[in-house]
Amino acid sequence: MATEYNKKFVKKNGEERVMRFVRLSELSMEDYDVYSIPPPNSTPATKRKYGEGMECVWDLEAQDFRCFNWNSVVE
Repeated sequence: MATEYNKKFVKKNGEERVMRFVRLSELSMEDYDVYSIPPPNSTPATKRKYGEGMECVWDLEAQDFRCFNWNSVVE
């Protein structure tokens, strides 16, 4: 099972939020079923490029993809 992260960060509007998520890069095929994540496309697609520190993750509470900014993490 993938590692579940709980990270507090500052949103663009300045509010702090805690997001519970898994990193897509750490998922096994079984994890897609465990977390009810839509399976990756079987056809090759152009990978989206994110800015420095940005990563596409699966938000466990919203049950949707989110873009997480590691540069905005509050320790």
